[in-house]
Amino acid sequence: VDGGGTKTETIVLDNRGIILGHSIAGPSNINIIGFNQAVKSIINSIRKSMDMSGIKKADIAILGLAGAGRKRIAKRFYRKLIKNCFLKNLKIFSDGYIALIAATRYSKGIMINSGTGIIVMGIDDKGKIERCSGWGYLIDDEGSGYWIGQKILNRVFRSFDGRDRPTALLKVVLNVFDAKDLDEVLIKVYSDKNFINRITSITKYVGDLWINDSIAREILEEAAEEMAIAISCVQKKLNIDCPDIYYLGGVFDIGKPLVDMLERKLKKYIAKFRLLKPMFKNVIGAGLIGLREIGINIDNYIICNIYDSGLKWGLIYE
Repeated sequence: VDGGGTKTETIVLDNRGIILGHSIAGPSNINIIGFNQAVKSIINSIRKSMDMSGIKKADIAILGLAGAGRKRIAKRFYRKLIKNCFLKNLKIFSDGYIALIAATRYSKGIMINSGTGIIVMGIDDKGKIERCSGWGYLIDDEGSGYWIGQKILNRVFRSFDGRDRPTALLKVVLNVFDAKDLDEVLIKVYSDKNFINRITSITKYVGDLWINDSIAREILEEAAEEMAIAISCVQKKLNIDCPDIYYLGGVFDIGKPLVDMLERKLKKYIAKFRLLKPMFKNVIGAGLIGLREIGINIDNYIICNIYDSGLKWGLIYE
């Protein structure tokens, strides 16, 4: 299970690595929707994927959940899920950890996952893991979708005041909030219970404007700089030479402009590296962890089976 701020995704695999079922349910980030609703989304997603696969019993369930990197939250999830879920052998990790394993497949490397929130994690050749950023939208999450969206709102309102330059982002904000003016945007921002996802949704439009709009370009440049700083911190903690750095998450749907900016910023901090898109989507990381937990070696046979069956379910990055 991969549980995040926008959706909860589940797969069922057999011991050969063949994906038998796949489902998507609502979000399960407790910081956004609350604990009880998060649990409902997780159970719903598990049931749907089990029904689809025709499997009645599983050897193990691996859950990668937003916020579960904190032991107190992971224990709370465990107690609630054991009580309400038909699966009894559960192991809970952070959503960042399963994304790291999906990207690196247990080889040394660094992963940056920027969606609604952001996390950077790395693993060395001895299995040591380090992380940076990802403390939530109220504290940091620089370079995340919410952070970029909030920056856009800030610069648009500053422009309206005359404290900043005119920007084409004004039209984007009005369209996203279906508003005729900024007064209406303000009302909707402070009254929308789903304001985090709404503000995050602004981010996808900035990539279309960065060439001709200096404010859009500055926001992207700042996001790329923050990402590079976080990645370099993990690289220093692990002392990895020439790391493979995997980028993923909805923010990178902005496309090549952001990836190019990130690569340029990284060169200030890391002499040699490869910036790569991962092969597998995050939920497959949970599958790899589960297979390993029940004693199955993650060899080329397993990887090929996951890849071939994952294509059917849209779980492979092109």
